[in-house]
Amino acid sequence: MNIRITFYLFLLAVVLWLCTILNAQERLLPVYNFKKVKGLSTDEIRAPVVRDREGYIWIGTVNGLNRCDGYGFKEYRHDPTDSNSISSNTVTSLLIDSQNRLWAGTFETGLSLYDAARDRFINFLPRSGDSTGYALKYIFDMMEDRSGNIWLGGGSAEIVKVTVPEGASLELDSIARSIHFTCYPHMAAGFLQREDSTILVASDSGLIIFDPDINTFSHPDFSDPVGCKLDSIFGICLIQDSHGNTWLGSHNNPGIFKINWHTEQVWNFESKEENNLSLSSNRVFDLAEDRQGNIWVGNKEGLHLLSPATGHYLTFLTFDTPLIQPTVYTRLSVDRTGTLWIGLAQRGLHYLTPKAQQFPHYSVPSGTERSPELFGRVDIGKGGTVWMMSLKGILYQVDLSTLNIVKTIDVFKSKTPDYGQCGSFIDEHGIYWYGTWGLGLFRVDLTSGQVKNYFPGSDVGFGRAAFNHIDQGSGDSLWIASSYGGVMKFDPVSERFIKAPVKADNPWAVMRDRQGMIWITTEVEGIVILNPVSGEKEYLRHDP
Repeated sequence: MNIRITFYLFLLAVVLWLCTILNAQERLLPVYNFKKVKGLSTDEIRAPVVRDREGYIWIGTVNGLNRCDGYGFKEYRHDPTDSNSISSNTVTSLLIDSQNRLWAGTFETGLSLYDAARDRFINFLPRSGDSTGYALKYIFDMMEDRSGNIWLGGGSAEIVKVTVPEGASLELDSIARSIHFTCYPHMAAGFLQREDSTILVASDSGLIIFDPDINTFSHPDFSDPVGCKLDSIFGICLIQDSHGNTWLGSHNNPGIFKINWHTEQVWNFESKEENNLSLSSNRVFDLAEDRQGNIWVGNKEGLHLLSPATGHYLTFLTFDTPLIQPTVYTRLSVDRTGTLWIGLAQRGLHYLTPKAQQFPHYSVPSGTERSPELFGRVDIGKGGTVWMMSLKGILYQVDLSTLNIVKTIDVFKSKTPDYGQCGSFIDEHGIYWYGTWGLGLFRVDLTSGQVKNYFPGSDVGFGRAAFNHIDQGSGDSLWIASSYGGVMKFDPVSERFIKAPVKADNPWAVMRDRQGMIWITTEVEGIVILNPVSGEKEYLRHDP
């Protein structure tokens, strides 16, 4: 008896698991319209993108610094004969400070400050053993604190505080002479200043809290096992979300941490093979929150969207497929306009604007890829049911309140039309009629899912006519506007197409009004009004 109960419980668990998987898959997914920037000096991006107050977009690459004004690019490269050129072509970090000054961190020659008035750079080259300077060559991340200090972190065990004098002249040469460097013996890959002015540091020795007032470093004092992990991870990036939570990405295991400092709760989201909603990889490169509150993750497997509440991946679709492919490096940023920027190591710079998210798009995956399926027709059936027809000939019933897919019907059954989408119509009996270019007319019983296919004979039109538009006629008959076939009437009972007695070259639309007259729009003849009983016609044409 116990064995039987255990077996039924096991079957119930399997069924519930399968239902969960099916429900997760059988729904519309968000589509994000990312765009790729064209015209850059290289597709190898190395720094987070920033935008200054003038609207210039600054892009750090392995082949120089690019400035975009919305129309074209200006490139800044190192010139060994010019001390006021940028110090290196490999730009790995960018920062626009509160005074609208551009700071550039490089891979091997430290820090550069852009002089906008003279369109040149002031370089602060690293100097080992010099107590008045700093030794950090590779700058990976920069942050301005609330006092106006610039913090540098990167590829060696040195954190650098750049003190810019308050009230300094706008003349950058005088600012450069007054800048002071303070160095601390810790590696840093990311910074974040908290409300109490202490600075969080993502480092190779875990998450560190630096108190600039007393110059002390410490680890967070969490007692739970998840929080204790923060003492030993390799932290690579830090952000604060719109709710005040801290997010920390790790360079290896164990993925991503979310920290609520008020409740002292710590969550760890990591990759798990048995959970397809978990992180795809624990090797995180960067994190960003957009204005909609979405948490974007750049990791070894590409760009992903994370639920702030559960830490699960939220599957999305995009035509910009390089974003969702494995990569060796990703930098993310959100600029002052709310635009999300995604820089990839070898596949260029991509962006998502707030305007592109004003009208949400949804679709289903096209095959096994995360590119969206295209829909050409949407019709409303009985009871307000919504039916959407894809270019591949799959008809979907969708519950718009939940985005769940209620039913799917394969109309084309792997057949391919000659071109695009044509007309569709749901009649008073709940029958879905769909016209194609080259595959004839389809009748779909929305209740049973049964599909029938009709072709006009050679006496009516070409066998591969395009059914542009369909409307209800008298009784159960249909009127069809067809390229190459003209205007036709279809009788569902006899399953015959009858050519209408009207000259209408390439008719695009057909409509039956309340008086029973048939209105036809054409490509050449203007609008034709047909009396289907008497055959009388009236032509409405443009008179110049």
